Amino acid sequence: FNKTSITAVNPIDLQFNGNIDLWKKSTYALKARSLNRLSNVDPKNQEILSAISNSFTSADESMIFNGYLPGSSNDNPWTAYQKSQQGFAISSTFIDILNSYNESIEDPRAVNWFTKINDAYSGAQPGGAEADLSHTTYSAPSIDNVLFDDASQPLLTYDEIKFIEAEVYFRMGEMENANSAYQVAVTEALKRAGIDADGISTY
Repeated sequence: FNKTSITAVNPIDLQFNGNIDLWKKSTYALKARSLNRLSNVDPKNQEILSAISNSFTSADESMIFNGYLPGSSNDNPWTAYQKSQQGFAISSTFIDILNSYNESIEDPRAVNWFTKINDAYSGAQPGGAEADLSHTTYSAPSIDNVLFDDASQPLLTYDEIKFIEAEVYFRMGEMENANSAYQVAVTEALKRAGIDADGISTY
C-alpha cells in the first residue's frame, strides 16, 4: 500500500474509491480481529492494541460495502438468495443471545431486523430443516432493513474493533478501559442498526 500506483485506482476500487489510508486501516482492523480469534491459544494483547490504534477511529471509517444496486442483476447476493428461495430464518440461538444482553427490555435492534410471528420473535432450531417459505413459523430477516436489494454489506466495522478492544483490556484486567471501550462499542453498534438516541439511552 505504500508503493506508488502505476494507474488510477479510483475507477476499480468499489470499496474505498482509491482511498489507500482506509485500506491500511482495514488491514490493521483485520489483523486485530484475526489475532483476537487466536487469543485463547496465544493472547497477543499488546499487538492487538497496536493494530487497533492503527485501524478505524470512527464509524465513518468502517469497511462496509455499499455498491449493490436495486434490481436483479447487481443486488445484494444474500437478498437475491432470499428472494429466490425464501430459505433464511432467524435462529433461536441468535434470539437467545440478543435477549441475554439486557433481560429487562427487548433489544431495540430486533424490531428492525426480524419479523414477528404472533407478536413474538420465533427462532428456528439450529440444524433443523423444516420448510417455512411463507414465514409463518419462524421469524425472517426484515426485507425493509436487512435483506433489501441495495442493502450494504458490513465487512469490518468500528464497533467490532471497539468490542475487540474491550475484550483485550478485560483479559488484561484493566476493567475501566474495558468498560470504556465496551460502552462505545454498544453505542456505535446500536447507531449502526438505526436506533435513535433515546432508544440507545434506554437500552
